[in-house]
Parts: sequence; C-alpha cells; structure tokens
Amino acid sequence: YACAQAVESAIFGYGRLQPLFEIPEAENIEIHGCDSVVVQFGDGHRETRPPVADSDEELVEAIRFLGESVSPARPFDDTHPMLTLALGDRFRLHAIGFGLSFRPSVTIRQHTLTDITLEELAEGGLMPLEVADFLRAAVLARKSMVISGDQGAGKTTLLRALIAAIPDNERFGTLETDYELLTHLQPNRKNMLALQSRVGMGEVVSGRRLGEYTVADLIPEALRQNLSRLVVGEVRGSEAGAMFEAMTAGAGTLSTTHSHSSASTIDRLASRVAQGGVLTVDEAYRQIAHHLHLLIHVRLVDDTWRGGVRRRSIAEIRQLTGGMEAGRPVTHLAFHGDSPSQYAFYPDAELSAELATYLTGARQ
Repeated sequence: YACAQAVESAIFGYGRLQPLFEIPEAENIEIHGCDSVVVQFGDGHRETRPPVADSDEELVEAIRFLGESVSPARPFDDTHPMLTLALGDRFRLHAIGFGLSFRPSVTIRQHTLTDITLEELAEGGLMPLEVADFLRAAVLARKSMVISGDQGAGKTTLLRALIAAIPDNERFGTLETDYELLTHLQPNRKNMLALQSRVGMGEVVSGRRLGEYTVADLIPEALRQNLSRLVVGEVRGSEAGAMFEAMTAGAGTLSTTHSHSSASTIDRLASRVAQGGVLTVDEAYRQIAHHLHLLIHVRLVDDTWRGGVRRRSIAEIRQLTGGMEAGRPVTHLAFHGDSPSQYAFYPDAELSAELATYLTGARQ
C-alpha cells in the first residue's frame, strides 16, 4: 500500500513532499537539505518529519519539477538559484541553493486564513472590535493604508481582511510577486483583476532578462483596466514609487511592507521611492503625507522559547494628517495596544467625523 501511495503522489501530487502538504495545522515547513524536515505549527511548536529525498540533488530536482509545473513556469538552476512560487490555493514555496546556501533550503508557508474578516480577526484577539469597525469604515471611505510588521506577524492575513471589507460590486486589482492573497479564488470576486510578476528566462538585456515583468511594470497596465483601487501585496523596492503613482490616480490603495514600527515605515517607504530616481527623499515624504492615510503595525510576540505561545496583535495605528513638520509627515497615534484588553484608541476627531456615516452598521 505504501508503495502504491508513493507512486500516486509522484504522478498526481508533489512526490515525497506530498505528506507535508496534508498537515492541516502546519504553518511553516522548513527543509534544510534532504534529511532535515521540520514542521512549525500555528502555536509555534515544531516537530521533525522523515526525509523527503535520498540526497540533496534529488531534493533540488523535486523543487525544479514544482517550478516547471506552475504557470508561468519558474526556473530553479545555476542562473536562477532562488525560487518563489504559489502552489495550489494555500501554499507558498521559497527555495534557495546552487552555492548561495550551504545546502538547498526550502520553506513552505501554508495560508490557513484565506477567507477572513476584520471582525473574525478581532474575535481572535488581533484587535478590539471597535478598531475592526474603524478599519472597515476606513476601507469603505477609500483611505489608503499600509500594513507594516516583521515576517510572520500577520500582515498578509490582515490585508486579506481589509480586502474582504471592499464591497462585492467594486472592481479592484491585486498585484503580487506570487499569488498569496488568493482573493481571486473567492466566488464573490468574479469582477476583479489579479496580476502577478513573471521571472524572465531569456537573455539579459539592459540589466534585465527578456520576458521579465515586475510588480512595478504591472501597475501602469492595471491602471488601464478600469479599477477602482489597487492592492499591492508587498512593497519591497521599485514598486514603492509606482504604488504612489497609483495612489495619485485612485484612492483606497492597500499594501504591506516589512518594518519594525509604523514610524519607521515612513522612512523605509521614502527611501524606496527615492531609490527609483524619480523623486528625492524630501519629495517622497511629501507624497507620503498627501496620499497615505493610515499606517497599521502588527506585532508577533513569540514566547514558545519559554513554554508559552505566539500572539499576534495590532500594536499601533498612525494617521497621517497631511501636514509636514521638519520635512517629515505629521502623524497622529490613533491606536496603541499591548493586548486586546489593554489599549488606547483615540482616533482624530476630524477623521472620526468623516468615518461616522460608514461606521453606522459597520459590523454585519
């Protein structure tokens, strides 16, 4: 039976990796070489699993096969030693090898909360219910927001919940390096546009490979698709400037970025916009002040090292007032929370008045 099951997995599934994709509670699967396989669960604890290959070379071939099985295909070889791809509707795989790491290393992330609302996140302890209502009203009022946080803090999950607050009849677009938001798979989102970047596989011309399309390349095209707003899955580099171009073209842009606090997010965004060469840092600060409305910082507290659990929560929300002081955008700390029961929530009076009509009946 075991032999027959292995053959079936090799033909119709992910080969010897298949059992790892069948662990419903797994959050991260960490593979370091062929013989080190660790599964991290939602509460933070880790368990080892059997080897997934007989050699590192066999592991590389298995990952290469997965890259070739998606559309568009993603290469994994000497000239493409890093690979990121979405598998099915729940998994994201990242691999690195070919001398960049001592042994081939693979991380598989399972998206366990793909269809989630702000209210459900509040009930799970990410934020108080009144903050969930506030954010839902901000989405309906078409406020542009950026979610910041460290890796694994819950940025993508919160972004999915903000997207869920967009009315079903609104046509919007998502732009990602690889499909992770998965909004386009929901039955109530037929009239939306989901775009992802493409890795170039041809010759290098003018510093980039033929056939390559980045998120920044896709933003101008998305603006021609009659979209009411854009959702940029993650702002890493060149897409920062393009994202602010999108903000000037239409309100309600949503995005995430890696940052240690909402205050430092402003500096990171400004430097990334300036790296594009179109705007200086000072001009980038002005663009942020004029077109960005809310910065939301999510925090992950991991106490598993001392027998505790992992807790995710919104640490703070800053409102950008539109003003400048000493060359930097002025912000108002609207929310600061240590836990769902210990927090301070003081949204700006003018913003609260603006959102009042949307707050009426915000929670359904």
